[in-house]
Amino acid sequence: MFKIDLSKIKDDITRDIYDACQSNNVIQKHTIDYTWISGSSTEVYPIMVWPYDVEIQVDTNNSIYFNKAIKRVLALYPHLFKDGYFCKSDGSCPSYIRFNYSDTLLGRIKNQNKS
Repeated sequence: MFKIDLSKIKDDITRDIYDACQSNNVIQKHTIDYTWISGSSTEVYPIMVWPYDVEIQVDTNNSIYFNKAIKRVLALYPHLFKDGYFCKSDGSCPSYIRFNYSDTLLGRIKNQNKS
C-alpha cells in the first residue's frame, strides 16, 4: 500500500490534493507503491499532481473497484475536484484515476502563483 507522509509536503494546496486522493480506502489500497519510467526518461510517481488535474496510478484494470470510490471522493471534496474517472491501461503502463480540479481549487492555485 502506498502511503504519503503529508507532514513533508509544505505546500497547502498539494497537501490537500494528496490527502483527498488517499482519503478513500479502495483508492488507497490500489495505488501503486513504486515509480515507473514513461518513454525513455520520465519518472512517473504513484500520484502525479498537474496544473489542472491529478492522476493516481493504480494496480488493476478493473474499473468496478473505483466507480463508487470516485463518487465518494467527489462528494467529500467538491471544493477540490469537479469530476473524476478511471482510465484503463493498454498494458504499457498502469491504469489510473484522474480527478479534474474544481474552479475553486484553480482559483486557489492562481492566487498562490501571484504571491
